[in-house]
Amino acid sequence: MQKNVEVIGNIKLATLPKRSNKYKKPSEFIITAGSTHENEEELILNSYKKEFGKLIIVPRHPERFEKVNLLINEFIKGKDITYHKFSLKNDFSSDIILVDVMGELNNIYEISDAVILGGAFEKIGGHNPVEPAFFNCRVISGENYFNQKALFECIDNYKIVENSQLKDIMREIKDLKPAVLKGMGTIEPILREINGTR
Repeated sequence: MQKNVEVIGNIKLATLPKRSNKYKKPSEFIITAGSTHENEEELILNSYKKEFGKLIIVPRHPERFEKVNLLINEFIKGKDITYHKFSLKNDFSSDIILVDVMGELNNIYEISDAVILGGAFEKIGGHNPVEPAFFNCRVISGENYFNQKALFECIDNYKIVENSQLKDIMREIKDLKPAVLKGMGTIEPILREINGTR
């Protein structure tokens, strides 16, 4: 039995990221660690040097904000690195910024040059690479992105690295190609099918 099949693209690309605030991009190279989980902030901090650019850390869960704050304060001790929490100062003037408020991730991606996607340096399953790719960020993920494989297939120019390789990849982060979406999906064909119109 033969059926008419129409390929309409990945429905997850039908709803593309939107921003709620517009921030001025600092002149420095911006690295955002997005949707990070336990142990990932420590790995990223230990791979970071001030000369790489500014580092913005956006933990996945708000209940971890204070723990990450303490971790960063410990990391910068004795170092010529400035730091502030976004909730106290709504700008990107420091070397390291902890975004300890909700709903800012896409706004931060828009001003970022590179994104280290959390959730894949631990066995979490990874997070959505379409969002930073939409804003043409360089995208770096750990190996444990098993929940996001379909979305990674929707983008070009991303790096999957082992935890032990993160320090080396950050040294050459400015030389990586920005990620790009392979195809912008549209929900219109789906709606036409549902409504029985062509």
